[in-house]
Amino acid sequence: MGQTVAALRPLLEKHPNDARVLFEVADAFDVSGEPALARIYYRRALDNGASGDLRRRCLLQLSATLSTLGLPAESGEAIAQAREEFPQSVAVGAFAALSLQAEGRRDAAIGSLIMLLTDLVTAEELVRYKLELRATAEYLISLDLATDR
Repeated sequence: MGQTVAALRPLLEKHPNDARVLFEVADAFDVSGEPALARIYYRRALDNGASGDLRRRCLLQLSATLSTLGLPAESGEAIAQAREEFPQSVAVGAFAALSLQAEGRRDAAIGSLIMLLTDLVTAEELVRYKLELRATAEYLISLDLATDR
């Protein structure tokens, strides 16, 4: 990815405030194993108007990068923002569960995944138990909420 970063530098110099360019630079740094630099460019992309799918991807990847950097609280903030802005996104739901797990909130992480599963899977054998699964998921999530107080 070093070649990709090098190839993107002239584009970045020409368009230093273009959200798409900033995102691609962040992604290249992320893939090349430089999460600290990726973090800077993801934030710059967000600050420079990343919108729609680009914004969703940027928030997701920023969250993952912050987790890699050992910053679970910041990662959780990024994913919470993504959940607020993109509540129907399956990827956001999955990454939100991973973020909860990284914060040590395993019950809430499992509960979130069960909720996501019951929202998406229409297999008859799962639908039959949807109410029970959702009740269990809500209970698991409440366990972590109770310890937050």
